[in-house]
Amino acid sequence: MVYRVLGSKNIMQGKPDYINQTAATKSRALEFGLASNTALSIRTTLIELYDGCDGKMVNRLQTLVRKAIAASESEEPGWRDLHDGDISYLSAFQFNENSRTDMMLKVRPVVSFEKNNSLKISIPEIAGRTALVYPKSLVTVNCSLRISLISFNFRKEYYEYIGGSLIDIDSKGLAPFDLTFDCYREESELMFLCFSLHYYILNPQGGRKNLNSHECSPAEILAAWKTEARSEPDLERTALQSAGTGRLPLPAYQGNEILKNYQSDSLVKI
Repeated sequence: MVYRVLGSKNIMQGKPDYINQTAATKSRALEFGLASNTALSIRTTLIELYDGCDGKMVNRLQTLVRKAIAASESEEPGWRDLHDGDISYLSAFQFNENSRTDMMLKVRPVVSFEKNNSLKISIPEIAGRTALVYPKSLVTVNCSLRISLISFNFRKEYYEYIGGSLIDIDSKGLAPFDLTFDCYREESELMFLCFSLHYYILNPQGGRKNLNSHECSPAEILAAWKTEARSEPDLERTALQSAGTGRLPLPAYQGNEILKNYQSDSLVKI
């Protein structure tokens, strides 16, 4: 029994000895927990890309992950994860609605898929300070534009930083440029292309002091998509991939255990 005060009333609450949950109730609860944990893993992995988020970011991301999983046309709740769903729900996700990237930068990166599984990102000309919004009351601040490509494999619980670039934008602006990434993957993975702005000042002793905050930290998932597993691996490209940063353990992810526990308590799937 728990005793507490609500307003001017004394309330006594008791936990029931047994809750008779239907299969539908259990599967909805599982999917909510799975989406919550998946979203936690995503934002923990990408935390270096956004230095401050708005107060509702966690709920917004979790809601979109839940919708993405529920969009699966092949599996039922309790038997599906983000790999089965529609990952495009996460495209254009803003980590900070207080400083959306489309508010802070007046040009948009253009994403296009080329032949041979390559991805091209074109950054139009940034015409000095007229195209870039700076935090209020900060006149001498500098800014860098970061593009990052990260792959996720929730079923095998790893992620990999595929590549990226950090480009300084000075008072004269930035000339147009292109970035190209090789998106060939041996496994079926979820790809996240991220775009963020980082404001800073130079320390007298050298180095940079980061100025991003909860009020101003523009960061976005530009595009999210799923790659297919290769039946005939390209040995040369696989060797090049293995020479890169490599796979890292996926932080905080417990989705496989959540699904395993649910399935072990359920009847045989029909």
